[in-house]
Amino acid sequence: MWSLAASVDRAIAVAHGRAADPAPGRRAHPATLRGAAAASEPAARRSPHQVAHPTADPVPALHEFRRSLRSARAVLRLARGLLLTEAFESLATALGQAVRPTSPQRDRDVLPGVLAALGAPAQAEVARRAVADLLAEDAPVDAQRLCALLREGAAQLLDVPPRFLAALPERVEWIDVERGLRRSYRRTQRSWRRARRGHDDAQLHALRRRVKELRDQLGLLAIDPSDRIGRSQRRLASLARALGEVTDLLALRAFIVTRRERLSPPAAETLLAYLEREITRRRARALATAGRLLRRPSRVASSRWIDAIVP
Repeated sequence: MWSLAASVDRAIAVAHGRAADPAPGRRAHPATLRGAAAASEPAARRSPHQVAHPTADPVPALHEFRRSLRSARAVLRLARGLLLTEAFESLATALGQAVRPTSPQRDRDVLPGVLAALGAPAQAEVARRAVADLLAEDAPVDAQRLCALLREGAAQLLDVPPRFLAALPERVEWIDVERGLRRSYRRTQRSWRRARRGHDDAQLHALRRRVKELRDQLGLLAIDPSDRIGRSQRRLASLARALGEVTDLLALRAFIVTRRERLSPPAAETLLAYLEREITRRRARALATAGRLLRRPSRVASSRWIDAIVP
């Protein structure tokens, strides 16, 4: 079962430089929300100090660690209505504290590719090359430090699966899954409405997180890419990528702005103006797509997904 326990176990495994079990290609049962005690025990028994051979290239492990914790957070959010507030907030804090220190390295790893894919005008080429040099200066990875960062994150996760299991009720039914999906869908709709009202970068980041969360929750239930749930998951994945392109451009813009004094002013302004146009264009397109995907009332959307599973 691709449960919270399995997701956390995977994060701990990659943080320790070990191969992790792939997600199984089967549809989850409501009991998935209870986790799998057998899956959580191996993670809970591992010590972050038992790392004989840290991975030679920790950057792929960093991205897999973040993906695994994102899956765990999606399961936790799906189960929100079944947990006491204190238990939910404690578990959410533990997952957030494990992943948050990895965010700066994630940006350092992806921004050179974002800049390389940017088709800036010729008059901004000087600034573009200068930004590429600045990114190269900022990008080197201290493998030992990153391995230590991942192990520290893993150490914070050891008791998360058993705590999650203990916080859940004895029985979890399909109606609980439907209610969880309904809440996530509503949260995504609210994020979309807030993001389209203005140009607040934080709101766009929040929308992307909500879309990825809903996509991952549907991934627990999808068994066939062509069925109703699989199609919805695929469309949400496409939307998440489109929003990710915008948020990556926002991160690149912030990087340039904070180092503007090290760039040729005219070329830097030309590059920033081009970035603004690209952000505006891609943002509008992604928000329009989100509006189409989130047009149904939350009760209708969640019941359609569950009806596709439960006769």
